[in-house]
Amino acid sequence: MITLNDFPLKLADHQKAAVFYLDDAKFQLRNQMAYYHSDDFPIPMHKHDFFELNIIVQGIGCHYIEGNRFIVKCGDTLMIPPNVRHGYVPYDDKNFSIFHLLVDKQFFIDYSKDIETIPYMEAFLNIEPMVRINNEERVCFLNLNEQRRKRIFPFLSNLVHLAKKQEQCVKTFNFYTLGLMGELAYYMFEGNRGGVLDRDNISLNILKSIDYMNTHFQEEITLNELAHFAHMSRSEYCLEFKKLFNDTPIHFLMNIRLNKAEKLLRDDNLSITEISLECGFFDNSHMTRYFRQKYNMSPREYRKKKYKYSNWFL
Repeated sequence: MITLNDFPLKLADHQKAAVFYLDDAKFQLRNQMAYYHSDDFPIPMHKHDFFELNIIVQGIGCHYIEGNRFIVKCGDTLMIPPNVRHGYVPYDDKNFSIFHLLVDKQFFIDYSKDIETIPYMEAFLNIEPMVRINNEERVCFLNLNEQRRKRIFPFLSNLVHLAKKQEQCVKTFNFYTLGLMGELAYYMFEGNRGGVLDRDNISLNILKSIDYMNTHFQEEITLNELAHFAHMSRSEYCLEFKKLFNDTPIHFLMNIRLNKAEKLLRDDNLSITEISLECGFFDNSHMTRYFRQKYNMSPREYRKKKYKYSNWFL
């Protein structure tokens, strides 16, 4: 049986670059937005300024992410957000292959309205990777069973083909990308479970409760409601949530609301009062108090400065 003891405890940093940028002419990554990596292993630790979807299509290996590592096998599906260090070591480098899909930040801007309507997308893109980063003992990333692999793997080959003629097929490539990520997000939570999460799968239950936060942050959400949604008692839910994210559920929800408010403040179309109500705060003063705690300035001051950075993590 293959275990973590069969792999190095740590993985060396990439020698070519510590950070890979999608528009760096040196690496011409835009010419290979979807491809199979089947040789030249290991993949040293590195990070990049874009999202990357990895699917193990052959063999067994070790996935490294920040300070943690996980055994991965055929069908394992791993989303890598921007600025997260990661790498791979195969158990047998002649029998290991990874599908890579690079997803530009602009993609999420162009298709933001579509993405917001796809169930579990935020949890798939950002929250599950946080679990891998924070906790090596909890494994909740998606594994595609044989039936799902038969459906998804031809889809991957189509993306690789489209990526080779990106200039002529940009929209088609993007539609395929959106469809693939939406289907994988669904599989992760409900596709193999008959629509019902396993009660003993604590991590996924909590992730699903966070997805509920992301889709209902405008409403009043209670701790009892979240615990019930995760099939746990209130005390158990708070304890398990703390283990996964080193945070409380209510503070986590507050950060979701503040991040939504921060993004809306870049747009002058809404007043600050309208934004506070849109993001689930009681009123302007309620939002201002917590906003100042996080950003060290009021929403009005923030809007005047026109901050342009993006928050990919909560």
